[in-house]
Amino acid sequence: TSAAAAHWAFTQWRLRKRAKAKFSRADNMLFTSEALEQASHEAVATYHASVVAGAQAVTADLPAGIGSDLIAFARAGPALGYEIDGERAEYARWNLAANGLEAEVLNRDSMSAEWTFRRAFADPGRRVGGARTLSPADFQPEPTGLVQRLAALDVAAIKLSPMLSDSFLRSLGGCVEFVGFGRECRKALVRFGSGGGWRALTVEEGGPLIPEPVPPPVEHPKEVLFDVHPAAVRAGCLGTLCRRFGLSPLGDSNGYLTGGPAPHSEWLEAFAVIEGGAFSLPAIRKRLIALGSATPVLKQRHAGLDLDELLKALVMRGPRCLSLAIY
Repeated sequence: TSAAAAHWAFTQWRLRKRAKAKFSRADNMLFTSEALEQASHEAVATYHASVVAGAQAVTADLPAGIGSDLIAFARAGPALGYEIDGERAEYARWNLAANGLEAEVLNRDSMSAEWTFRRAFADPGRRVGGARTLSPADFQPEPTGLVQRLAALDVAAIKLSPMLSDSFLRSLGGCVEFVGFGRECRKALVRFGSGGGWRALTVEEGGPLIPEPVPPPVEHPKEVLFDVHPAAVRAGCLGTLCRRFGLSPLGDSNGYLTGGPAPHSEWLEAFAVIEGGAFSLPAIRKRLIALGSATPVLKQRHAGLDLDELLKALVMRGPRCLSLAIY
């Protein structure tokens, strides 16, 4: 075959290996590197479908990319995709068929089209020259104009970076959800047609957390230290978890809670506390050796330390797996 065709084939081979982390049928699908990075995980796309898709009304995907969300919408009911990039539009059609689904994919700009649908989901491109950007003015489509049209629909949502400022997200109106999956805060989802508010949820656990006041912190850890899910931290829901599980914030960590044993929750990663104290690298190293630690897992909240440099000083060969949490 030609060099160009061979390059394309090996690119797909590499991308399919990466895509297995997101798609169960990755071996039959087609990807571009940038579109794969932005594509929703299957489980997250299923949640998007539960938010916007209907069994009878058409759900539009703006833009469709390589079809990650469009696949979930087509499973739920009639769906329509807009994609201005011709290659991605072609791949979206292929990926729908690879999943045994059908939906129309239009190779055109959704913002210049007349909208006859009443349900829509938008995932604007957030890259300039291949690099991620946090400047909304560089998103494609630009979110402010897009939101004006989305807000006029019956049901709609726009997927944005959770790193965008509170003030910008609130300025869009609607309900702002910080959605977690796999111990990561995957997105800020701004929803229209479902009231307002500010909350966190995980795809695995479901029910949302609503922010509540945070109780006074304690200086030292108690029996158990809990590392809070990033989505709950981003949404400001530490107080909610403290009330629900009888916990206290730990120092100014903005993410560590502490208390006694708590029920299993996707919101909390629990660590039995062996001991705590002031930060002193020689003392910590000596104590870890005495405890028979392997090279510890390093975690920090608001400590501002270079963990890569710190790890070099804490290389150990003991049998115990321990974590060092710094705040």
